[in-house]
Amino acid sequence: MGGPPLPVPVVTANRRLDRAGRLLAAALAAGPPPAVEDLRTASDALVEWAIHQGVTGLLHQAAAGRLAEPAETLLADIALLDVGNHLRALLALERLAGALDAGGHSWVVLKGPVLVETAFAGVSRPYFDLDLLVSPAEFRSALEALEEAGAVLIDRNWELLMREGRAQVSLQDRATGLAVDLHWHLVNLARLRRTFALPTDELLDRRVTLELGSVSAPALERTDRFIHYALHAANSGGHRLIWLADLSQVMRSDPPDWDELLRRCNRWKVELPVAVMLARVDATLGCPAPAGVVASLAGGRLGQALTDWLAVWEPGGRLPGGGSVRHGVTESLSGSLSATTKLTAVNAGAMVRRLWDRYPHWLDPDDPGHVRYDAGGASGRRRYLAGVGRGAA
Repeated sequence: MGGPPLPVPVVTANRRLDRAGRLLAAALAAGPPPAVEDLRTASDALVEWAIHQGVTGLLHQAAAGRLAEPAETLLADIALLDVGNHLRALLALERLAGALDAGGHSWVVLKGPVLVETAFAGVSRPYFDLDLLVSPAEFRSALEALEEAGAVLIDRNWELLMREGRAQVSLQDRATGLAVDLHWHLVNLARLRRTFALPTDELLDRRVTLELGSVSAPALERTDRFIHYALHAANSGGHRLIWLADLSQVMRSDPPDWDELLRRCNRWKVELPVAVMLARVDATLGCPAPAGVVASLAGGRLGQALTDWLAVWEPGGRLPGGGSVRHGVTESLSGSLSATTKLTAVNAGAMVRRLWDRYPHWLDPDDPGHVRYDAGGASGRRRYLAGVGRGAA
C-alpha cells in the first residue's frame, strides 16, 4: 500500500489501533493528509471507526471526494441526520428555555448545540441529548418547570441518586422525543465532585447569551466552556476521538483566555484532568496549547509523568466494557495526585467485580442498580431534592 508514513506521532505507538484507526486520526490531525490511495482502500473501515468515535462529520470534511462508495454516500447521509437532530434539539431548547425563563431560573445549555454553533461551523457533529445546568438552589423548581412544559422524568432510582450523590436527572421531551439531562453541577458523581472546588453559581453568574441557530440561549462563558469540555472528556475516560476533536475545534475557532484558564483551573483544583486532555489533543491531533500551559497545569515531576503517560489516545482495551487501564486512570483524575490514586483504586475494584459478573446488571433498567429502576417513590424524590437544595445530595 502506497503513501507516506502516517503523520500521527504518539497514536502510532498504540498497538490497539489498527491501520484504519491510525488513518482516521491522521485524516483529522494537523499536518499532511494521508495518501488518497490509502483512504480509498480503507474507506469502509474508516467510516466504521468514525461512527464509533463520533467524528463522521469531521471525516466527511477531511476526506470529501477521496473515499470509495458507498462510504462517501453514507457519510453524507449521516451528516444530514446530524443536522436534523440538531434542529430537533433547538426546537426542544426553545420551548424548555421558555419554561425556565418564565420561572426566573438561572440556567445554561451545555455541550451539544453550543459546540455545533461555536466550534463546528459547516461541519456536522452528532449529539443525542440536551444538557441543562441550573443552580442547586433552583433545581427543584427547574425540574417542576420542565415537567410542566412536557418533559417526562426517566430517572426514578432516588435511592441510587442519593447513595452516589448524583448531580443530574434525565428526562425525555415528549414533543420531540429528545433526552434532556438536568444538572445542578458539572461533575455527576459525588466521589469525584468533592475533590474539586467547582462552583455552579459562579459559572452561572458569568454566563453569556449565544445565538444557537434561531434560538437565543444562555451558555457558559468561553473559558468556562473549554474547562468543562476538557473536564467532561477526562471524567468520561477521554477515549472517544470526538472529545479530543471538540477541544481542537474550540482551540482553533473559539479559544479560551489561557491565562484565565490557568487561574481558574488552579482555584477549582481541576488542573490534572485539563492537563491530560490538552496533552492528549496535542499528541493525537497535533493541536498544542500555548507553550507552558500543560506543564503549569501538570505541576511537579509526578504530575508531568502521569500527564505524559496518559497523553496516548487509547480507544479500547481488554477490561470490562472495552476499557483499559488508561481509561480507568483518566476518569479517576481528581483534585490532587493522592485523590486520583484513591479514586483509581475504587474504580479498579468496581472493574474487577464486573469481570466476575456474567450478566451486566447495571445496564438493565429492571435491576436495582440502574438509575431508571423505580426506587424511593415520592418520598425519595422529596429527600433527593431537599438534599440538592442544601448542597448535600
